[in-house]
Amino acid sequence: MEEEERMQNLRSKATELLLRKEFKDSIKAYSELISFYHNQISNTHQNLDPNTLTKLKKSLCLSLCNRAEARLNLQEFPQALKDCNEAAGIENTHFKNLLCKGKVLLSLNQYGLALDCFKQASLDPHEFENSDTLNGYLEKCIKFESLSRTGAFDISNWVVAIERAIVPDSFFQESKEQAQLDMWKSFIDKVMESAKKCVRTRDLICKLAIGENEDHLEVLDIDLFRVEADESGILEKKIDKEKLLNILDVNSLVEELISAKIQGGNSDVHGIGLWILSSFVNHSCDPNVRRSHVGDHVIIHASRDIKASEEYEFAYFDVFSPFRDRELGVCLQMQKVQY
Repeated sequence: MEEEERMQNLRSKATELLLRKEFKDSIKAYSELISFYHNQISNTHQNLDPNTLTKLKKSLCLSLCNRAEARLNLQEFPQALKDCNEAAGIENTHFKNLLCKGKVLLSLNQYGLALDCFKQASLDPHEFENSDTLNGYLEKCIKFESLSRTGAFDISNWVVAIERAIVPDSFFQESKEQAQLDMWKSFIDKVMESAKKCVRTRDLICKLAIGENEDHLEVLDIDLFRVEADESGILEKKIDKEKLLNILDVNSLVEELISAKIQGGNSDVHGIGLWILSSFVNHSCDPNVRRSHVGDHVIIHASRDIKASEEYEFAYFDVFSPFRDRELGVCLQMQKVQY
């Protein structure tokens, strides 16, 4: 009886932590609860009656689903999906689990599978109050599935009305300098926030070079960046702001605009973001794709049909820039264009 009361208190605590968005502590509490349910169900010596066994399985299913929700908020997508699959093995029509699994798959850009989950969840006649939320996810999946098939990309969410006005040059110069500082502060804060939320993101950032030996910069194995990468070797690491600045100094994606260097010279480039999968696309004098940035998204746009075995390649410079600028870029032989 005491053990049952303790589990009830633990269940209440885990739920409270989840509602308060204290996801790490919530995961720990749910993990303890899940272990208890597993032990109770697998303990054949107790001779549980069918009603008690059914009740335990339902509680286990809900706990797995809630832990998956917490992991989803921490961007721990593989672990969240694993919890959802285990919960589905207990009750494959559980509405909350179908909704959570759909959101996880949507975050992994698996729009077709996510759509199947949301469609199955919409068949539940008892969840009418959640129909608006569900319909929103259904529309998003249908839209993204269509866009992924055609290669098109809808940027209407980033297009807003603007007002044109004549601004004094002095004001523009001051505003530009302030905008650069604000942009970098926002970028650093966003990276710090992502690193705090997700252990895997923090682990990947810590693996990047900090610029101690710029003549021999190490390029990480591309498999580390894949969603399905093995996470068994991930360790809890702390990353201070000084180290992060060094990492961003060396590894930020750059464009030939104004300065991106946080601590050094490098006055002819402009920071865009940290290394992601698209950063591994090679460069060529005869490119077949270009990179565009819209909000927090990177779009790789092909200029023609590309064969299955053909490599994606960016241009070394903006192909639409004047010839003199392009010639200068080649003559300078920038250090970072090394393979």
